[in-house]
Amino acid sequence: MFNSKYFVYITSNTTRSTFYIGVTNELPRRLDEHYQNSGDSKTFAGRYNC
Repeated sequence: MFNSKYFVYITSNTTRSTFYIGVTNELPRRLDEHYQNSGDSKTFAGRYNC
């Protein structure tokens, strides 16, 4: 049986009009990726600044 830790996380834009829900096993890395993609129209989180 697997014994890994996974995190469910929710981010939003500053006006809280759009939410992004994700699952990861490396939360700090994933949140950093969202930050780096901010404003990138190729990604959902970047397009909506989540």
